[in-house]
Parts: sequence; C-alpha cells; structure tokens
Amino acid sequence: SSSSSSSWMVEHSAWSVITAVPEVASRVQKPWLNFTYLCWMAAILTAVCSCIGAVWLGFLALRNLLTLLKAGREIRQNSDDGTLVKGIDEGASSSEEEAAAAIIHIKPCFCIKRVWLYVLLAAVLIFAAWKLFDQAHLMLEGVGIDDDTGLTDKCWWTDRRRRNYNAEMYVDRMSGASTNFPQDTSNACNKSVNLSGPCAGHVIIETDPRSYCLQEFQFMTWHDSEHWFRMNAWIPDELIGGAHLLCPHLTFFSTSMKIRFSGVSLNETVALWAFYNNRSWADMTSDCKDVPMTTGGLEHTLPALGFTGPYAGPGYDVNVTQPKWWGHEHGLASVMYKKRLTLEDPEVEIKMDGSLGLWGTQSGQRPAVLSLVVTGACSVSTIVSPSYPKDWKLCFPLGPSYGVPCS
Repeated sequence: SSSSSSSWMVEHSAWSVITAVPEVASRVQKPWLNFTYLCWMAAILTAVCSCIGAVWLGFLALRNLLTLLKAGREIRQNSDDGTLVKGIDEGASSSEEEAAAAIIHIKPCFCIKRVWLYVLLAAVLIFAAWKLFDQAHLMLEGVGIDDDTGLTDKCWWTDRRRRNYNAEMYVDRMSGASTNFPQDTSNACNKSVNLSGPCAGHVIIETDPRSYCLQEFQFMTWHDSEHWFRMNAWIPDELIGGAHLLCPHLTFFSTSMKIRFSGVSLNETVALWAFYNNRSWADMTSDCKDVPMTTGGLEHTLPALGFTGPYAGPGYDVNVTQPKWWGHEHGLASVMYKKRLTLEDPEVEIKMDGSLGLWGTQSGQRPAVLSLVVTGACSVSTIVSPSYPKDWKLCFPLGPSYGVPCS
C-alpha cells in the first residue's frame, strides 16, 4: 500500500543517506565548490547533531525527573518522622539537618517545568532530524527539475519530482486510462499459455529463479508478477492477445532472459516485444540532469541484439495517486522494441543490469523495470535457466523477488 511504502521510506532514509556519503563524496568533483553537495552534507550533519542533542536533552529530562522523585520521597520520609521540622526549629547544623533544609527549598514546580521543557526540545530536535534526513534522502534520490524557477541547484530547492513532465510528454498515452480496476483477487502464476488465432510454433523463455508468470495481454491485466499494478492505459494494438511475461516489478541485480523459438517451416515467425520504464531522474549522480535510470541498459542492449525501435510502449498504474517520492505518473514513460524470431534466427538472450546494488543510490541506477510480450506463437512457456544452482536464492528482506543473489 502507499502508506506502508511511505513509512518504510521514512524509516530507512537516514541509514541510506549515511551509508551513501563515502560513495557520493568520491563521485562529486571539487565537493568544496559544489553548493548542492555542501547543502546535502550540511543537512546530514545538522540532522546528526539534532539526534545527539535530542539524546542529551532526554538524558537531562530523565536526570531531573529522578531528582524530583528522590526529593519528594525524602520530603515525605522526613515529614513522617518529624526530622525535617525538628532540625530546622532547633537550628541544627549537622549535615543531616543541612540536607533536610536544602530539600525543603527545592521548587517542585520549577523541576517539573524543566523536565517538560527538555522533553519538548528533544521532540523538536527529533522532528527536525527526521525532516532533515528525509530531505537529504530526497536530495540523494533526486527531487526533480524545477523549470519554473530556473534555479541552478535543482536537486535541492524543490520537492516536485517532474522527471521530464511525464504526463505532459505522453498525453496520447493517457487517453483511455481507467482506475475502475476489476475485482480480481487471483494470485495465479501461469507458467505456460496457449494463444488463439493464426499461430506458429512454440516459444520457451528461460529466466532466473524469481517469480515469472504468463498471461494473455489485454487491457487491465497485471503488469508485474507480484500483481501490484495494472495495465490501465493505452496499449498498442499489436500487443493485444499476445503472451505477456510478467516479471518482478524491480530488478536489483544483473540478470538475463533467453527466448527460444521452435517451429516447423522456414516461413514461420513470431514477434518478440520488450518494453521498459523509461522515466528520467535528476539527482547528484547525474549532476542534476534528467536521465533515464530504470532501463537496465536496455536502450543499448536491445538495438545491439537486432531489435528495432524505439516505439511508444504501454504504461501502467496511470492516473493513480501514489506517494510523491515515486514521481508523477511513475508508470507512464514506456519505451518498446521489437524483434522477429525465425527458424534461421530462433534465439536471443537479453541481458539486463539492475541497480548495481540494493538501492542504487551510490551508482545512480534504480532497479530496472521490464516486460516481454510474444505475438504470433501458438504457445509460450517459462522455465528456470539450468545455469542457476538449485540452492540459488536472494538475500534481502523485502520478499522472494527482491534483493541480490546470496553469495
């Protein structure tokens, strides 16, 4: 859900920012002259100091509270046995009587107010630290380009993540977008699908051991194997009715998919379509310039493999309200490529880079987002590539499809 995603982001922003400091420092040229970098470091240092100050104020509040409780206890004890009154009336000068006289001069109201003041100041510092860490995280991830103000330090001064104005750039793909989602609660994951109509041969797709599913591609079908998002906007006519490979929504590591066609006659052919999220980001690693970072390098890999394109691709989760740090219309900017598979050229292996790390904040790359569609085949099936060991698994706490391979 959106709320759980937002809370997860807040909880991890401080840690991701602090761990990224050495890598970012090594990538920024002349950091002492880079105003954006200096503002980022100032936010981090101020947040750390706020945390330290909050801890110190919490300690002072606790110490004063304990002092107040101890004084109250001693006053009650001395009042019960008459020691306090007796010592003061007789003008005694012993240490016990001096201590008793000192106790009676404690101002409980002042102590209570001081405790509450420390607690309030600590809460203010904790809130300030959270906001600063959150801002530093947004700055690291890229808060977008503010073309309205024209400010030079675009990664810092705005919370608006425009990312190439996706909605404005792809107005034609917004047409027909619907949020009237079907009440489909099925979590079925088909490993094979038979297609209707004129067809030729069979296609096998070899994948890594994560969850990959097949479905017939239609409007409002799922976009990913986790069943998070719907294909709820414009879809090219060429894809409708094809075999759609649902991939895990995010890919954090380098992986590959091998697509193999088997037919009967030389004139048989099928079409393989690959589309991916082409939205752009602006952050410190890109020098605050809008560049695509969720492509997995496919904009270079696919043409080198003989794919034609790019063409306009189908979007997902369009016109749906999501957390602002996802970016405006995060699933709209889709790019598509096409390749024909024949008996003379029956196989292609698509290699894709992930984020080059768990979150990619150090490298600038974000987790890649890819989908495949096969049209013209009679049937399509998926298998796990035999190149992966049987004990292959991912090490990361976000579920079976996310993470990096365990060493």
